[in-house]
Amino acid sequence: MIENPMDPPPQVLSAFFCSIPDAVIFFTRDGTVAYANPAACRLLGYSLDDLQRSHVRALLHPQDVPKALEEASQQGKNSCTRQKCRFRRSDGTVLWAEMSAFTFPPEYQGLLGWVLRDITGRKEVEADILNRMKLEAVSTMAGGIAHDFNNILSIILGNLDLVETKCRPEDHVLPLVRSANRAAVEARELVFKFLCFARRAAQEVTTIHAASLAEEACRVVLAGKPVVGQVASENGLWSLKGDPGLLRTVLINILENARAASPIGGRIQVRLENVEVTPQHTLCRHLKPGTYVRFDIQDEGHGIPPDILDRVFDPYFSTKPRGTQKGMGMGLSVAWGIVQTHGGHIAITSHEKGGTTVTLYLPAVLESRSLAVPSPEMETPARAKILVMDDEPMLRQLAEAVMDHLGYRCETARHGKEAITKYKEAMDKGEPFDMVILDLTVRGGMGGIPTMAQLLTVDPNVKAVIYTGYSADPILENYRLYGFQGALPKPYAIKDMADLIRRILGKKEH
Repeated sequence: MIENPMDPPPQVLSAFFCSIPDAVIFFTRDGTVAYANPAACRLLGYSLDDLQRSHVRALLHPQDVPKALEEASQQGKNSCTRQKCRFRRSDGTVLWAEMSAFTFPPEYQGLLGWVLRDITGRKEVEADILNRMKLEAVSTMAGGIAHDFNNILSIILGNLDLVETKCRPEDHVLPLVRSANRAAVEARELVFKFLCFARRAAQEVTTIHAASLAEEACRVVLAGKPVVGQVASENGLWSLKGDPGLLRTVLINILENARAASPIGGRIQVRLENVEVTPQHTLCRHLKPGTYVRFDIQDEGHGIPPDILDRVFDPYFSTKPRGTQKGMGMGLSVAWGIVQTHGGHIAITSHEKGGTTVTLYLPAVLESRSLAVPSPEMETPARAKILVMDDEPMLRQLAEAVMDHLGYRCETARHGKEAITKYKEAMDKGEPFDMVILDLTVRGGMGGIPTMAQLLTVDPNVKAVIYTGYSADPILENYRLYGFQGALPKPYAIKDMADLIRRILGKKEH
């Protein structure tokens, strides 16, 4: 019988410590482990004998040794403090633990103790949320900058196109104009990368054979390189639902990084498998329940240091010398944005000297989908009359010059109210507009969608196009829902505008 229930015998204490799920470690003032319960052995991956021969410095992450030992040693009698520290398992992996540090009474000769609770999963979720918030903020800023820059590029590219059409082959300025045009096109491609990162790149969704997409990307990246690519997929692999061009960009960007990290004669493995995410699946914090194709792209490089692993999706982050390469450090940022746009997920695991694996989850579709048959090219009416609405004066001037170059008559409007007034006046005079081009957003005025709604009440047969620098706005795919016959992203080439007008106006004659 226990005489004093407040002072249980050692065997009762031992049974208690063995039964609790939290790790318990006692150690001396010099840091030698004196006792560890089974939960501590499981948490840190040591046998009891190995753990009790260890020094606590060997268990802690090097950066957390000072604060952990100092907190423990400075505690007064029977006092306790809590903090979060990193520990190292026997296999070298790092875990986060909530640590309660305490000291024993003096009669225990300065014995110290820790109670550890594994919070690695919680810290990973917190880090993931913070990283997503950071990327969301940066992508919002990038998307806004890209939209404004697109308007500027529209003016530059449009005018350069016009100048080039007016140059004779022998003009000495023609090479300069073409050089400037090439630079502007490169700038447009860079803006496209920002739009991809900001999840504002326009999509053309269709059904894609996943394994063929991976094999094609490997051929593009690894052809003629001293690195071997291997693609393996399970039988009955589902197809992808997405934009083939954008998803090809994702795989190429990832494979380019893998190739750069691989040693000569190295191997890059691409494995594909079907995954069904249920509401109970751990991936539900990143993905909606549904069917997905999982891609694992693994290289044999040196790996990514842990201290920079959470920065790899940051725009322009790169460990390589920048040199003269344009867009360096945007590859994984672009991949992240495109994957997010498609409703997927991208994650990276890496071990120094152990290679890197990039994992993608992309939405799958179980049924096939036929491709649309392109409509035959038609001729436009001679001297068609076109109304262009844009709040940027230079873009209105550009529209007038482009339409004149294409052989059309053009009038412009600053906002929706002015566009509707001009459209009504033209109808009343018996000289209606053949087509209307509306900017999606107008500062301080009526934009394209409400303007179109009112035009339809004036003329149910109005032919109209929406155009915008927000190249991922859903209206670019769903323009017909608002009554438009076409959509055009900015900046546009003269040929793109000409093709769109020709398609919409068709063979109507005046």
